[in-house]
Amino acid sequence: MTDAGARAFKRARLKKEQKKAVDQLLTAAVAAYSAQRYAEAQFICNQVLTFQPDSFDALSLLGISQIDIGDKEAAEVTLRKALAL
Repeated sequence: MTDAGARAFKRARLKKEQKKAVDQLLTAAVAAYSAQRYAEAQFICNQVLTFQPDSFDALSLLGISQIDIGDKEAAEVTLRKALAL
């Protein structure tokens, strides 16, 4: 395998691992939200957004949890970002 091929393979593997980690984080965020642990759900969503700023799932869950804690202004901004995707 050439250097370019090896690098492409490594990038693909890392991307797959990152997607798996993000999926696990989103599952944890949904579980936290379902248990009404809104601050924890928001923290996890923000972690996801660090790696995938265009994650509709993380943005929408973050926005909904912001509504639940009464932060309507932040929720509007967040949900507008989600809808723009």
